[in-house]
Amino acid sequence: MRTLFCFLYSYLCVCVAGAQNLVPNPGFEQYDRCPTKYGEIARAVPWFGVRGTPDFLAACTSNSAIKTPGNYFGSMVAHSGGNYAGLASYHPTVPNEMIAVKLSRPLRKGKRYRAGYWLSLAYSYSGYASNNMGLRFSNAPYADTLATEAHLRMENILDYTGGWTLFEGVFRADQDYQYLLIGNFYTKERSKLKERPFAAASSAYYYIDDVFVEELPDSNEIVVSIEVPATIEAELHLKAEGEQEQQGTFTGDTLLHLPKRRYRVEIHTPGNYPVIEDIVPDSTALTIKAQPQPLKKGETIVLRHIYFDFDKATLKKASYEELDLLADIMRRNPSMRILISGHTDNVGRSDYNQRLSLARAEAVRSYLLSKGIAPRRIEVKGWGMERPIAPNDTEEGRALNRRVEFTILDF
Repeated sequence: MRTLFCFLYSYLCVCVAGAQNLVPNPGFEQYDRCPTKYGEIARAVPWFGVRGTPDFLAACTSNSAIKTPGNYFGSMVAHSGGNYAGLASYHPTVPNEMIAVKLSRPLRKGKRYRAGYWLSLAYSYSGYASNNMGLRFSNAPYADTLATEAHLRMENILDYTGGWTLFEGVFRADQDYQYLLIGNFYTKERSKLKERPFAAASSAYYYIDDVFVEELPDSNEIVVSIEVPATIEAELHLKAEGEQEQQGTFTGDTLLHLPKRRYRVEIHTPGNYPVIEDIVPDSTALTIKAQPQPLKKGETIVLRHIYFDFDKATLKKASYEELDLLADIMRRNPSMRILISGHTDNVGRSDYNQRLSLARAEAVRSYLLSKGIAPRRIEVKGWGMERPIAPNDTEEGRALNRRVEFTILDF
């Protein structure tokens, strides 16, 4: 299940929707049953044939003619997984074959998209190689098999290369579209052909795998992709600078299209510490991998948004938001006890770094006490430079080592 919802601000609506790749079953790995003969692309649900008899070539079948990697048309290991589709982009006496699929959500008029797939010429079968393999978006897939233009097409002839070739392009949708069609939409007279006299058939036959359609950010947008394990329902908290926090729930990978501003994003999942990210206005695209950090005894969690004045133990105001979150978690779990640990990089004397790390841990404890957390529930420790989590030979590594974290002693 994927949930569609909107965050409503005084002057904008930010919609959240599922799956960055809008093509379901993009690698033809799911099927309702294993194919047994030619022309069964519809077994790879929800794909279907809209012209000719395109094939579903699968590792599971006992029919050697449509098996992968070796089959009647040639031999090719799948680009990913074990299956792929096959279709004729040119035949001298019958129409070019096409396959189609309904997108997981419609394209939006005016938005830019990156779309394409991997393809390979079936070398032992194809007596021709062609150009014009492409894709077209539609709201009437069977009617659009009669179209004479593609939204994106491969202009050069693709001969056998010994592997897979990526075909891709970028376009702006001229209307909302529900379906994607793949094939050669051009007549023999408008296509370029290269004869391959050593091959078996008088057609050009291509394998298709890993199809994709991805929405691209506009210049005034930030596109945020959130990756959450598919079985977990997540709660999203989004706060734009100067605005009230907005909330919603979703399941599975999710896209946010946000006007360019500064944001704080929190992803809450049951039984886990929230994932927190700050988004800055000069971002164009960001991926947040929401790996669960369980709230249970023995777990150590880094407080990634805790900031101090340089070389001091004075908390900056930017730290309060995450510390307020931790205090709230502790109030809702009254048996929870934690150890707050301070750490530094290896710059400076060991004894000085140990004192500084302890003072910073004490500063975090003092803040939590000011929020009503009982002193007996919080212990502190300063480790100085003793426990790095990254090499200290780069500024990035040293920044990771300068941290405050907490370990759950009881929960």
